[in-house]
Amino acid sequence: MNYLKGALVPVLLALAVTASFGTARSQEQDAPFGTLLPRSWQAEWENPGARMRPLQIVHGRDLTDPAVCDYFRDECGLGGVVFNVDGGNGYIRNQANWDRFVKGARNADAAGLRMWIYDENGYPSLKADGVVLENNPELVSQELVWDENAEEPFYVRDCYEFTHSCNSYAPSRRYPNPLNKAADDKFVEVTHKQYKKQLGDDLYGKVEAFFTDEPSMMALNVGQIPEEVRKNVVTIDPIDPDKKNLPMLPWCDDMLERYQERWGEDLSQHYRSLFTGDSPEDKRIRARYWKLVEELYTERFYGTISDWCRAAGGPVSSGHTLREEHTLAHVPLDGNKLTALKALDIPGLDMLSSTPYACQRGAWQGAAFPCSAARLKGIRRTMTEVSEHSEWMGNKMVAPLDWMEATAAWQAAWGVTDFTLYYGISGGDEFPYRNETSHKAYCGFVGRLNAILLDAEPIRPILLYYPIETMQEEFIPSALDIGEAPKSQKMSKVLGSFERIGQTLMHAQIPFTLIDGESILELSDEQLADWTVLIVPDSAEVPQEALDRLANIWRDLDERIIRASDDHPYNAPELLPESVVRFGAPRLELTTPSDAITEGVFYRDGRLIFLLANLTDTERDAGSALVLPKYGRFGTYAYGTDGWARLNPQTGECDALAAGDEDGAVKFRISLAPFETILVTAPEQQ
Repeated sequence: MNYLKGALVPVLLALAVTASFGTARSQEQDAPFGTLLPRSWQAEWENPGARMRPLQIVHGRDLTDPAVCDYFRDECGLGGVVFNVDGGNGYIRNQANWDRFVKGARNADAAGLRMWIYDENGYPSLKADGVVLENNPELVSQELVWDENAEEPFYVRDCYEFTHSCNSYAPSRRYPNPLNKAADDKFVEVTHKQYKKQLGDDLYGKVEAFFTDEPSMMALNVGQIPEEVRKNVVTIDPIDPDKKNLPMLPWCDDMLERYQERWGEDLSQHYRSLFTGDSPEDKRIRARYWKLVEELYTERFYGTISDWCRAAGGPVSSGHTLREEHTLAHVPLDGNKLTALKALDIPGLDMLSSTPYACQRGAWQGAAFPCSAARLKGIRRTMTEVSEHSEWMGNKMVAPLDWMEATAAWQAAWGVTDFTLYYGISGGDEFPYRNETSHKAYCGFVGRLNAILLDAEPIRPILLYYPIETMQEEFIPSALDIGEAPKSQKMSKVLGSFERIGQTLMHAQIPFTLIDGESILELSDEQLADWTVLIVPDSAEVPQEALDRLANIWRDLDERIIRASDDHPYNAPELLPESVVRFGAPRLELTTPSDAITEGVFYRDGRLIFLLANLTDTERDAGSALVLPKYGRFGTYAYGTDGWARLNPQTGECDALAAGDEDGAVKFRISLAPFETILVTAPEQQ
């Protein structure tokens, strides 16, 4: 769910005039560069350029005054803007809106700001503010429902009531069908193609990405938003109070034809198995249906957008999905969350909380899926839409700078590179600590993280199996809110195990990558050889062909596939097997175990880089020992105590880090101040 979609944006945009990004907050310290660290890293560390810095989301903001763009760059330290045609006065229907947008884009480009285009007015993306359905009502989303009391119990109807379309902070209106290629084509025609036409080839080519926001297949009861919010939400398309709340599934006009073509059988003879049943036959039908839906959704919605972007030679496709952190919802909303995110050129997440420790309570999933998708695709960039939505809605609180920085750090540890901000620039009289100075400091912090990490490779060689095949077989649609919907015993076990193992690895500072069976089959032998261990959640079934593929790469397969069970739940750091703890990854293992610290591992220019971030308001002992893996390319590496460096992205400090040798292990004495982040770099590997 997006952060109030502009509720704080008006307060953030006071005008000012000014100078340049500025340098790091502390004195310039040259010593490590050219000796301990490559000289080529120095310039961006000391004064990160626009490529390294965050982008501000400024919906419909009038940028026709060049001073506004200068203000964003100079006073606020931003690297760019995420903008769109003004949502008022007809949105994309009004040429005057387009003219202002194009003039603003010219000003942003002249100011050296990066440009991303938000592809909707409000959210979720695909509506084009109602333009897609205005003259094409037949393109509306569809659902197959089961009404046990009807003469014909299975039937198709419009999909609107009870769904995200009418239960969000955006205006309630009907949603086009992403499974209908005609709807997806229409969306691209009235948005992406119009942006290219209006901007012209040269300016269009300077835009980096289209930001698509929370698309989904919609056929899911997401639950009612709080009444105090709902009463203020605009309703554009009336909601039918008499519509029966029934179990529903995503649908399209050619679903039966496509199913027959894909699987060689008539799905209409098996509708009941889609809604109920625990037999092998029921599960076979559900597995086939959801696999087809996954493929159609990825090809028709994401494929239509990404294919256009690549062919047009301008912005690439980016954005994030809906409810990354709610694993059960992945099946009805996306079919397969990893597949959907892999279809984006820059996969992303929606981080609604700026309480740093949230990543240890489950928010890690928001970053795990897009960062894993990027890793599996072999691409570096991942985006986040980050805000303090949870803190604002819960306590009317604006996050302080140190929270914002620590929240950025744990996402960067996962591999996030592109930060798009819903943070207000000005907190007004009520929150004086939020202002241009704090915003610029935050942007400098993110810039220094990217100065070191953007061109580095994330190293996350532990694989955690994403049990989507089991989830698809076990998913039973319900009329109830997804948070209250009943689950089979097997579904409960596999989801609980997956989420607990992921959280345990986070608590133990062990970086990992999510993977599914399809990805195992898609990856090259060289890519698969780079991973070291696969952890399979309790009750998850890995397709045999995926296991066979791993067996061809991992000769010691039995040692490297670890299966959770009732006897071995792996739901606490002390329960993790030795092969994971000692040989999972090159990492800094804490001398004093603590889930208050998160860790990321990277590789650049022959050097390992470790990110350590304190997620709490208490000073923490981060003393640690270097652990190298048993398998993979880092298994043969060896390091001594010389040549280590420490960088602080909050202060800009950079200096040598003393290391000791204890029983043959390289060890460090490190402490982290409240919410502090440091980067530790190893000497170059020869």
